[in-house]
Formats: sequence, C-alpha cells, structure tokens
Amino acid sequence: MVVFLFIGCIFSSLLSAYLLFFNSKKYELNSNIILGIIYLSSSLLILAFLLIKTDWILKVPYLYKVAAPINFITTPLCYLYVRSVLDNGNSLKRKDLIYFIPSLLILLNYIPFYLMNGKDKLLIVQSLGSYIPNTYIRGGLFISEKIQFIFWIIQSVVYLFFIWRMLLNCNLLKSSGIFKKHTKQVYQWLFFFSSVISIIAIGLITHSFSIAFQHELYKMPRTTFSTDLMVPLCYLFLSCYLLLNPNVLFGLTYQKIITKDSSDPWLPVDQKKVEPDNYEEKVRHINKYFYEHKPYLITSLDIYMLASLLDISTRELSFILNNFFLQKFSDFVNSYRIEYISGKIKEGYLDYYTSEALYLEAGFASKSTFNSAFKKNKKCTPSEFIELNN
Repeated sequence: MVVFLFIGCIFSSLLSAYLLFFNSKKYELNSNIILGIIYLSSSLLILAFLLIKTDWILKVPYLYKVAAPINFITTPLCYLYVRSVLDNGNSLKRKDLIYFIPSLLILLNYIPFYLMNGKDKLLIVQSLGSYIPNTYIRGGLFISEKIQFIFWIIQSVVYLFFIWRMLLNCNLLKSSGIFKKHTKQVYQWLFFFSSVISIIAIGLITHSFSIAFQHELYKMPRTTFSTDLMVPLCYLFLSCYLLLNPNVLFGLTYQKIITKDSSDPWLPVDQKKVEPDNYEEKVRHINKYFYEHKPYLITSLDIYMLASLLDISTRELSFILNNFFLQKFSDFVNSYRIEYISGKIKEGYLDYYTSEALYLEAGFASKSTFNSAFKKNKKCTPSEFIELNN
C-alpha cells in the first residue's frame, strides 16, 4: 500500500512539473518554473527514498546518494517561489544563485563516491539492506552525514521562518474591488503551500533525528508513519490543489510593485509599495478590437494568437477574461460567435445558405461544438432559435 502511495506521489509530482514547464508560455511567470522545479526535485527525493526502502536500489546502485544534493535545494526553492509570487513573478536575480551553494558543496562532497566503480558501489549498497539508518554510516569526502543533517535542519528552519514572515507581512487580504477574489485565491494557495511544506519539513526533521542518532526512535511506528505516509500525501494534496484551482498560477498579475527608491531593485518584497494596475483601458481595447476586427471569425483562433493581435501578454489577457468578463477564453470567443450567428439568422441568412455554412463562417470548427456553445449561450438549441425568429 505504501509503495503504491509513493509511486502515485512521484507520478503526480512529475505530471505537475511537466504541466508547469510546458504551460509556462500561458502563465508567463518565473514563479511557476520554480514551482515546477520544486515538484521535480521532490519526486526525485521520494524516488531515492523508495529505492532504498524497497531494496530496488540493488538493481540501480549507481543512483545511491545521487539525490543527496537535492535535499539542500528544496527549501531555498520554496522560499524563492513564495517571494517570486509576492513580487509579481519577476523577482529572480543573479545573486539568488547564492542559495544553491550548500547543494553544490554536497555535490562536491560525494564526487569520490560518484566516481567509484560499479562493483564497489554494489557492495556498499548491499550492506545497507532496506534499513534506512544504515544510509548514514558512510560519509562523504569532507562533510560527515551528521554535519549535513544538522546544517539541513538549520537551513530548513531559517527558510521557513523567512517564508512565513513574507507571507504574514504582505497584506494581500487588504485588496478590494474586482481583484479581491483573485487575491484571496492566490493568498490561500500560498498559505496552503507554506503550511504543507512546513508539515513536510517537521516530519522529515523528526525522521532525520531518528535515523541520524540511531536507531530506537526510528523503530517507533509514528516516526515511520510520518515519512511513509505523510510526505507523499502532502505532495499529492499540493498537486490536487493546483488541479482544482489553476487560476492561482496566474499570480498577482494586476499589481504594480513600486519601490520606495526606484533605484534599488533589490529591496525586499515587504518594503515595496504595491498598487493595483488599471485594466479599464485594456478592457476597452479588447471590446473595440472584437467589434471592429471580428477576430472570433478565425477558426484557429487561440489565446496566444489573440494576445499577439491585441498586443497584450497571454497572462494578462487570461486574467482580464477571467476577472473582468468573468469568462474563460473559449466561452468569451464563442459568445461573440453566437451573437454573430444570431444576427445573421434574424437577417434571413438561412433563406439562402445552410446552417453549416453559417457556423463555419462564424469560426466554429464542428457542428457539435457549435450546438453546445449555442445552447450554453442562448439556453435553447439552434433549431428552436430559428423557429422563434422565422
């Protein structure tokens, strides 16, 4: 049962990472790339634990300790993710590379082991068994396992402190007007994400204590439960939350972040003045463009093409449609198509042409899509509408 849970967690994390990486064009946010890396690194860590726990590591001994450096990038990535969202998705800077120095040191620490021949690695792995505490017997080149463990705990606590300080000082819930609902959704996601990460960190710290300072605590059922069930369940919850609330991935797109001193780009988020952007002009631009140029008549129209035609970023266009027009892209475009078709029917278009010619002219690719959109928009079928207007 536990093995299947771990496999399910690995699969959902990889799927989440894939969607975040390959849908990055839609969201246009650095923060979502960071979140994708968090999911990817987490799946690799869980896989490494599962390989040892099940003795599968015997079949792939060269993977032993490969995930060790990843332990030291997860909490920095979580910190950078939360900071990036609060900073409107654009807070990645060159100096942020300093957060990954510990991971680089751990990588260098294990280079001799990574370069070891396969037979020697297999002998070491065979001596471990599936007893996790044995993984702490062999150290690296210049940093012992227990020193790594102590540093990892300190690192985790420090980053979690800064994450919660940022989140509690950001004043997001003071937003009002049309942005209030979206702001609340983003804040709730960040709060949920930070809470789950904190729970995972607490569980892993407890688990690490039990295996680093051998061995009795590790044998207790609660400690085993905290790792075997809690960690994969937490990552599953994170993945499910995003699937149910994809709008949070657009971040705080409407905000203009203004520093007290515009010459200081490194000013922390909690020292910046955040003001709502004014989208009224862009809303008028969209309405005017649809009225004058009728882009909805293009059958192949998608959100990327429309954003290019409007000279608006895909991210902003999605946010405007969701929050100002209260529609998804497909519903918004189809509403214009249906109004176009309704007008043509009332003008007697069907006296000379077929209904198929009409919905194709309006931009629909198939009859089924047309019928579904028409009923959703007009609350009746096309044939019923035609009877009422003839």
